[in-house]
Amino acid sequence: MHFMIGIVWGIAFALARRLFPGPFWIKGMLFSIAPWFLMMIVMMPMTGAGFFGMGLGLAAPVITLMLHLIFGAVLGAVYGAGGSRRKAA
Repeated sequence: MHFMIGIVWGIAFALARRLFPGPFWIKGMLFSIAPWFLMMIVMMPMTGAGFFGMGLGLAAPVITLMLHLIFGAVLGAVYGAGGSRRKAA
């Protein structure tokens, strides 16, 4: 399931990359805030953890935000590197 979500968000980033300023790794980090926020207000309450997962403690939203930011930075960096390779060829 996470693999498929990663593919969907990768495609979504490719379509939305122009909405964000800065280098690609920053664009990816800014983009990753949207799925994190969606998870915090939709998925966490559905699992019974409450808004922002506060039923699990303060660590839940902080750690998941950090993980989303890391994923976003890697997503943007890889996407940007692929674009640089295409321009060079």
